[in-house]
Amino acid sequence: MITIMKLLIKLLIKLLKTVFIILLTVMIIGIAAIKILSSTILDEAYVFRKLRSSNYYDSIYQELKSNFENYIGPSGLEESVLDDICTVEDIQNDTETILGNIYEGTNKKVDTTAIQERLKNNIEKSLNQLKETKQADPNIDQFVEEISNEYINTISHTDYEEKLNNVYQKAIQIIKIGKIGLWIASIIIIILLIVLNIKSINRALANIGISFASAGAFIISGYYILMYNIRIEHLRVLNNSISMAFQEAIREIFNNINSAGIIIGIIGIVLIILGNILKKDK
Repeated sequence: MITIMKLLIKLLIKLLKTVFIILLTVMIIGIAAIKILSSTILDEAYVFRKLRSSNYYDSIYQELKSNFENYIGPSGLEESVLDDICTVEDIQNDTETILGNIYEGTNKKVDTTAIQERLKNNIEKSLNQLKETKQADPNIDQFVEEISNEYINTISHTDYEEKLNNVYQKAIQIIKIGKIGLWIASIIIIILLIVLNIKSINRALANIGISFASAGAFIISGYYILMYNIRIEHLRVLNNSISMAFQEAIREIFNNINSAGIIIGIIGIVLIILGNILKKDK
């Protein structure tokens, strides 16, 4: 009877170890995922860096010039009226306003007054007489309004920014709670694994190492699955300029996933080897 009880206790302990190893693996994967998200798309500074590195502002500027030219024909005005009505600096400042609305909830509107004034001045200069300007006032106002709206649309300033901020704030709160919960759960599980292996710490190290190695293998596998199933160069968001920046960000996120998997896997292998070395020395 005593032998059966000892056997049942050993089986229970092994079962608990297996469960804790699996749970710790999940915790490690969760912590890695939160770390990657927090340092990339959920970080406003990261988005700014990515826009600069992908030449987003210059690309949007060229796209705006091309879009503006589509309005010249129907207006009957010369293309020169579009010269220097907006600058790369304007685009950068307005993009910062948009991102501020999304990440910080500033709820600011992009002001196109300066662009409209420059356009009106260019139009007045291109018309030979003040009389012509007065007669053309209604059409000019409509043209200026169309150009202003095109600018807003091209830089993707929409009414959804407030909704995006609400989603972002909720995501941040969930991640904060999840991060604390995952770390606490991981520490508790590690302590429990040490307690279950109190007579042989080397086994505790090996068990923890198995969790890290398993998590690393899972993350690396996830990376290759994502790379196989998602064609990054085919991803499109709003316009070409944003799509290019988005594609570059996705590539970096995928690379971060792969790097995290490799690092976590190496930590796991080191812990397993260390546990075996301690066992051999013992």
